[in-house]
Amino acid sequence: MLNINGSKISFVRGDTGYLQVTIHTRTGEFYIMQEGDSIAFHLFKKRKGKKIEESDKVLTKILQNRTLTLEPEDTFFLQCGVYYYKIILTKADGEVQTINYGPFVLTK
Repeated sequence: MLNINGSKISFVRGDTGYLQVTIHTRTGEFYIMQEGDSIAFHLFKKRKGKKIEESDKVLTKILQNRTLTLEPEDTFFLQCGVYYYKIILTKADGEVQTINYGPFVLTK
């Protein structure tokens, strides 16, 4: 089960889940992916006193057709608890944009 409330994602450990990512430009228009663009989902186990980026990255997934696919083996061996995620667009020209970030709660 995948549940989204604002930027918080709750997910049952070991499940299969799909998340479609929509990107808008600064003017509010729908962003159309260009050849060479990629979107990555990063999951971190935050260490006390550290920024998310300085914490342990436990999962990275490259989205296909703007869809994050979580397979059972992606989360099955992770401990239940609060993680943090970032979804990042890297454009073909090297520009990097954080699309979304927030808590990722892994449950039984």
